[in-house]
Amino acid sequence: MRLEVDVDKLRAADDLAEINQRVGQTLGVLQSLEEVSAYYFVLKVKASMGMGLANGDALIQSAKKGTFGGTISCMRRVSLLEREVQLKFEHIRDERNWLVHRSLRDRQHAMQEYGQLLRLMGRLDKIRLDVRYLMKYLEDETESYVISSGVHPSEISSEVEGVLESWSDPD
Repeated sequence: MRLEVDVDKLRAADDLAEINQRVGQTLGVLQSLEEVSAYYFVLKVKASMGMGLANGDALIQSAKKGTFGGTISCMRRVSLLEREVQLKFEHIRDERNWLVHRSLRDRQHAMQEYGQLLRLMGRLDKIRLDVRYLMKYLEDETESYVISSGVHPSEISSEVEGVLESWSDPD
């Protein structure tokens, strides 16, 4: 009997670790989408040619202070996104709000019933897949917009390489 209890405790600990890991990963990708969405909104709606780096940084900082829902509402107001993409953003906003504000009960149920655990894991996986889709959409739209504004694709690649290199530099 004692061995069975210990095995159950180990299984529960593994389940809890898996839930927490997936919740953390999901929150991380959602935070990235929130930031990229703010940048995209500023680029497409607020920024103007020749405004300068300081003004651009101020606009970005202001946009990042707002909520994800606020950014999505602003994008809707100015019809920035295709309808299907706008609906996906709104769904992801709702899922983000569920995860941050109301998922505790679902996580507790997942610890009690295996079927609930599978549903929770599936929901978290779906959120991450949807975020990946939206990030790719924003990347493609941003690149098209920047190229249409006169920036050569090689300049974009060079800039991206420089940013990635600065991120990997420990100093």
